[in-house]
Order: sequence, then C-alpha cells, then structure tokens
Amino acid sequence: MSDLNERQKGEFEKVCHLKYSDQAKFYLNAFWTELGPKAETVFEQYKKFIELDKQQYSALPEGKKPEVWTEGSSLDEFWSHKFLENIGKTLSVVQFRQEFKKIDANTDKQMGMIEFLIWEHNQSVKELLMRPQGSGDGKELIEAQALLDEVSKTFAEAEKKKNELAAAEAELKSELAKLQEQEEAHAAKTKQLQEKSEGSGVQAMRAKNELAQHLAEDPLPLRKAKLSTEAASKKTERARTAAEHALDQCANRLAEAEAFLKEQMAKGGGPQLGTFYWMDRELQEKKKFMPKSGKEVKLVGF
Repeated sequence: MSDLNERQKGEFEKVCHLKYSDQAKFYLNAFWTELGPKAETVFEQYKKFIELDKQQYSALPEGKKPEVWTEGSSLDEFWSHKFLENIGKTLSVVQFRQEFKKIDANTDKQMGMIEFLIWEHNQSVKELLMRPQGSGDGKELIEAQALLDEVSKTFAEAEKKKNELAAAEAELKSELAKLQEQEEAHAAKTKQLQEKSEGSGVQAMRAKNELAQHLAEDPLPLRKAKLSTEAASKKTERARTAAEHALDQCANRLAEAEAFLKEQMAKGGGPQLGTFYWMDRELQEKKKFMPKSGKEVKLVGF
C-alpha cells in the first residue's frame, strides 16, 4: 500500500474491519461493471469464509473465545491457507507464504475478504478506493433495508407460529393416545360384563345390571379423555389457522422485497448494484428456510 496516502490507508483499514458481507458489498459496488457476472461466485466464496470463520472461532482457546460466534472480518494464516485449498487453490506452505504476502495488503497477518478479492482479481487497493460507493442513506437503499427487516420480522413470527402448531399437534397426539387407551379399557370391560351376563343366576343378573349402567354413561376417565381430546383438537386448529396466516404474511413480504430488489437491479446503474444484489441473494438464502405450510401436517384420527 505504498502508493496510498494516510487518508486512503485509514479508509482501507476501516473496510478491512467490516464484517465479511459488508466487505463483499463494498467490493461489488466498486467493481460491479467487471464483476457483476461473477457475483454468484463471490457469494459462494463468502459462504466459505463464514464456514471457516466459525471453525476458527471454535478452535480458539476458551479464555480467548467470545461467548457467542458473530460474523468476523478476517481469517488468520492457518485458516486462510484452508480457505484457498477449499476453493481449489492448493499451495505448498512455501507457495502459500509467498502468495499470502501479496494478499495481506494491510500486513496484519490476516486475510479479509476484501483483500482476497483484490488479489483474486488482480486489482489494487487504490483502484478500489477510487471507485464510487454511493450514499448509504439513499432512499432506495433505505426502502430495501426496511423491506428486508419486515421479511425477517414476519419470518420469525411464522417460525414461532409453526413451533406453536407443532406443540399443539404433539399435545393432541398425546390426548388421542389417552383417549384410545380409555376406549380400549371401556370396550374390554363391556366384553367382560357381556360374558358374565350370559346365562342365568344371581351373578348373571348382577352382571346385566352392571352392564346396563356401564353402557348408559361413559365412565369419568373416558369422559375426561374425550373432553381433553376435543380441547386439544380445537387448540390445534386455532394454531394451524394462525400458522397459515403468519406464513401468508411472510410470503407476501418476501414477494414485495423480491420485486423491489429486482426493480433496482433492472435499472442497471448506480454505485450500489453490489449492495442490491447482495440483499437479493441473502433473501434467496432465507427463502430456502422459510417455514412450510401447516396444511402439510396430517393428524392421526382427524
């Protein structure tokens, strides 16, 4: 970075300390004209950074490990070597050290995603910093972020309602099992009394009377089981309705966000196309894990 002035060095240092996703967006904004067609490769490389960053976190000594993992900004030399191997750039230790000197633009013995991308595409830090990034408070960007936040909110609500439905279904299944047990016990006693009531004599007459009483009204345990099952069934249907509504809301917000981001990308200009692409790509990843419809669940006995 000998060709940079102090201000530029400071700017690049700030970029290097952004989390991986923000580094990738910064890079794609700068070089969208050249790298737009390869943006998907950049996103896949980002996912690999995240995978190894989690492994790097897990390998830290307990005393130096934060309580929870959060998205980082760089890999150390060991994990950087792993990264290059994982994307098909197998290097000997000597070769890696030679290349790492070229990658590590700020000489901190770490590899940020921005440093890797500059090295990978044979570009310079100075050219990166000269490219426009646009305004982070642009109207379209703010609207896009608001839509993504709404997707996340409805996604979380749909997941919550899905879990509530699952709990209600588990409760209903349990109540159905109890009901079946009571019905089988009732049927067994009916058969027993019917057998005893056959013929004549005092015992047969007593069995007939007991059978009549037995058939006239369900015993208390069976009545309780029926009432509990009915309550659990109604609770499950309410939970199913709520889950379906939450899923519909999630799907609607997702469609709105997708349409808006596609519209921004279709405009084909501006220095924030990398950011809009990244938002849309993250949306597609989230879509993969969208809660499924409760209608797909089959309930025993209903």
